[in-house]
Amino acid sequence: VGTYLPVAGSQSAESCIPCFPGSFSTVMGNEDYCPPCPAGSYSAALRSTNCTVCPKGGYCASEGAASAAMAFTPCLAGTYNPSEGASSIASCTECPPGTFGASNGATSSDECEKCPAGFFQPVSGASNIGQCRQCPLHSTSDKGVVDPSGCLCLPGYYNPDGAATDAAIERCRLCPSGADCSRA
Repeated sequence: VGTYLPVAGSQSAESCIPCFPGSFSTVMGNEDYCPPCPAGSYSAALRSTNCTVCPKGGYCASEGAASAAMAFTPCLAGTYNPSEGASSIASCTECPPGTFGASNGATSSDECEKCPAGFFQPVSGASNIGQCRQCPLHSTSDKGVVDPSGCLCLPGYYNPDGAATDAAIERCRLCPSGADCSRA
């Protein structure tokens, strides 16, 4: 295994041709060739009998890759891949709304950071904190809020419209004299 010999009549096992990095053979007495490692894997050693799966955090799109460095493409910031053996960018999942992923090669949704308090993020796949949008004037939010309706007026202010529809609209107004606006 790990070699091939396309001609008959060899005098010794040393005549067998080793599988080169990027290929493998599990067959004893292989007469044909060593097939390339499929996309999603690679083999770095001479005489490989199997291929190593691509690591988490990215994908290996090329067939016949001879090393992880040669084959591996990390998922872009704002995405992650928790699975080994991925062969395409489609395996990279976007960070959910309310979060952002600042680094390449993330392996888990846990690496997607929540937008800070006072901000919201309505789209998936945000790649930096700058994509988190600030709550409207005189309002704040918890971490990881998805839309402006999660932005509550600060104590001393109130929202006469009930719910936010657009973060650009100033919706929190100063509490009128004699009213109790002590809670968010």
